[in-house]
Amino acid sequence: MIRPARPAHLKLVSTKDADEHIDVDRRSVEQSGHQLSFPYPDSDTTYLLFLDEVDKPAFKRMATLLAPQWIFDVRTVPRLDMIASSRISAFALFEQLRASYIDVFGRLNVKSYRSVESNPAFWCETVTEILCASKRKGPYFFLFDDLPLLEISSKVLASALSASQGGFARVVRGA
Repeated sequence: MIRPARPAHLKLVSTKDADEHIDVDRRSVEQSGHQLSFPYPDSDTTYLLFLDEVDKPAFKRMATLLAPQWIFDVRTVPRLDMIASSRISAFALFEQLRASYIDVFGRLNVKSYRSVESNPAFWCETVTEILCASKRKGPYFFLFDDLPLLEISSKVLASALSASQGGFARVVRGA
């Protein structure tokens, strides 16, 4: 039996809009020409989300596409109505994703960005302890509403998460 020759490279395509679930198979490769983007989420990828730049539909699309296993909220006031229509619908989304939601500053009783506990060097230790106590890996979402804190955290998180994972951690800014 002679098989038709296949291309020597991999081309991933989708027949659906980016807002919908993407299901790629050989037929869609032949029927469509939509190129998907890289990189796909790895278990070592950490996404830092500045919620002032992400609306509710965009958050849902990103969460559905990237499927975070952990959502760490690093805000002094974790308003879930910024990412979903209500607190209940936010937790329903987390449950649908099978993601664990952690209010980092709530656990540490941080009420101000001026407190020493809001320093990433301090709270990253708590995140590392949580991750080391669990067998679950990422991808990870970190939610911010303070841009300077996000920028400082991007430098600290890579090394902190690498230590907890026993390998390399990639930190990217999502939006």
